[in-house]
Parts: sequence; C-alpha cells; structure tokens
Amino acid sequence: MSAKRKYVKHTHLMLRFQNGDESAFRSLLISYKNRVYALCYRFFQNQAAAEEACQDSFHKIYVSRDSFQPEGAFVIWLFAIVNQVLQSSRHLGGNLKLEPVTRKNLKAYHTQSIESQTTIRRAMAALSNEERLTLLLDHWEKLSIPEISEILNRNPLAVESILFKARAKLRIKLAAYTEPVGVR
Repeated sequence: MSAKRKYVKHTHLMLRFQNGDESAFRSLLISYKNRVYALCYRFFQNQAAAEEACQDSFHKIYVSRDSFQPEGAFVIWLFAIVNQVLQSSRHLGGNLKLEPVTRKNLKAYHTQSIESQTTIRRAMAALSNEERLTLLLDHWEKLSIPEISEILNRNPLAVESILFKARAKLRIKLAAYTEPVGVR
C-alpha cells in the first residue's frame, strides 16, 4: 500500500473514531504506537520517559479527537499532538537522564557499537528540544519541511534554519568520530 493511500486510510479511521467507532482508534493505535514510541525514545533517550510520553500522546489523541480536521493529513495532526506532549513533558526539567547503552537498546540508532551509540546519544542530548525534535522528524520520520513546519507551528524557513543549526552542532560534536583515520 502506498504511503498516500495509507494516510487516507488513517484519515478515514480517525473520522470513524470521531463518530464513535472505538475499534477505529484501536486500529490507529496499532498502526502508530511503534512510531510514536520510537520518536519519544529517541527524543528522551530513556525508556520510562518514552513510554509515559507515548501513553500521554495517545490519551491526548483520544480526548482531542473532535479537533481533527479531515482536510489535513492525520499523521501531521498526530505528530503535532506528540510535539505538544514532548514539549510539555515533566521529563524536560533539567538535563536528559540518559539510560546506559545496552545491546537491547543499541538498535535505536542503527549503530554498530555501544561506544558509537553513546557518543551519538550524548550529541543528540546536547541539542535543544526543538532542534532534537526537528531533526528526528526530518531524519527518522522522513517528513518534509512543510510537514514539520505544520507540526511545530513554525514557518518552513525557520524549520530549515533549525535543521541547519542542529546538523552543524552534531557535526562539531561528532567530528572526531567521522574523520578518516590518519587525517587531522
């Protein structure tokens, strides 16, 4: 099924849910729970915080169902709600509490070693919340600049600027790990 047809299907499921069909919400939950959890995990880099934010996101989707407008894409509305939950989360106070990297959570960043994942996680944690979320939506969710700007309620030029700054910060933080051996 093409991505466009899948999103149309999800819009129809949301409309059914708005009309009282609880099974439509369960279908949406099944379709999106892994994506939402993965985004929350990459954002917080902590399993407990990610699970709580994921649960809070779906609760907010459930109670906010009447605010969904079928003219817009369901996935944009969904990630806008996730963004609200992430930005208002009580886990954002102070520094992120990074979990130790284990073989179990190594796959989150598709890296080959615990050392490289730890380095990437520290670099990501050093970004602002907005930079981190924008980068995650761009890189992991493969959303377009206009889609990200809708989710974050920012204009597309601001999103491009945020992405540029986030990538520049990551390049600096990861420079020692990306240079070819023997080159200084």
